[in-house]
Amino acid sequence: MLSMIAKDRQDKGNLSTENRNSIDDFVAHRMISTQWNKYKSQNIVIVTTGLSIGDKSLVKSIVKSLGMAKMELNVSRHTTHVVSTGVRTVNLLRGIIRGCWLITLEWVLKSLESNVWLNPEEFEMKHFSKAVMENREDRQLFGLSYIPELFTACGFIYVEHKTTMPCDTLKELIKTAGGHITENPKLARITVGANGLKETWVIDSITTGELQSTKLYQKK
Repeated sequence: MLSMIAKDRQDKGNLSTENRNSIDDFVAHRMISTQWNKYKSQNIVIVTTGLSIGDKSLVKSIVKSLGMAKMELNVSRHTTHVVSTGVRTVNLLRGIIRGCWLITLEWVLKSLESNVWLNPEEFEMKHFSKAVMENREDRQLFGLSYIPELFTACGFIYVEHKTTMPCDTLKELIKTAGGHITENPKLARITVGANGLKETWVIDSITTGELQSTKLYQKK
């Protein structure tokens, strides 16, 4: 008898959890949908990265066909959507920093089928960290007022000239993500390059949306 009651309580508990999860999912979906409805009236600014020449040309044609959107060559503070394969290109890193929608080509194709720009939520790349998605949500809330702060607390960062990724690009990424660059290595709290941290510290921190431990990126 007790086992039956326990099972009944467990079943009710599971049902309650399922209902609660369903409600939470519904509320979260409504919040995202509301945010999208708020901003979809504004022009969509798209950057493609990691796509083939043919796919880039296709996106350009669809943007022209659907209207209410334009394309940029490189991600800027005005970019809203980055259409990508997920490969870590410079433009993808810029998109992560700036809280852009990171979406697949399917979003563009399905939008063409519907003859309207669809809510990108269903097409958002999910393999990035939760912190990256939080950046995007903050960008949606604050728009152009959104200020990335990933490297803000790092103090001065010095980037050496001989890096695999061009040092000017690394500097740009760091500054865009709230970092402070110095050209004087003596003033630097962190050095990136042969005499300091591996440059992957910058890239991995951006990709995860969280500062990575410098101990893991010391040059050996």
